[in-house]
Amino acid sequence: RQRQMCIRDRSSIIEQIDRLGWSVKRLARELYYYHNDVEDDDEVLKAEERLKKQLSRATTSDKKLDEILNTIPDLDLFKRTNLISPRYIASDELPEDFRQAMKELSASLTDSLDETKVN
Repeated sequence: RQRQMCIRDRSSIIEQIDRLGWSVKRLARELYYYHNDVEDDDEVLKAEERLKKQLSRATTSDKKLDEILNTIPDLDLFKRTNLISPRYIASDELPEDFRQAMKELSASLTDSLDETKVN
């Protein structure tokens, strides 16, 4: 189940990149500038390589992929588009079993939509 979520997050990131008309390097640069106040060409190049590896490795943590996916809508260039990015915002107001059930329902709907795309 965790592996499925990881693959889904990775696919969602690639989908966002495609929707924006960006490359992985472009996203890496935008994420670097978002998180850092200082421009350092060497660090930007390292960030580009790091993101490329993170998106290609199965060992990249779900937490890291979630962080990337949740940061994309906060990027200035993303905000200037007419695109939207649905994302889950955790709330302690709802019981844990309800939140878990909603996550499972969401995953099931996404799987159904993915199957529809293939067929």
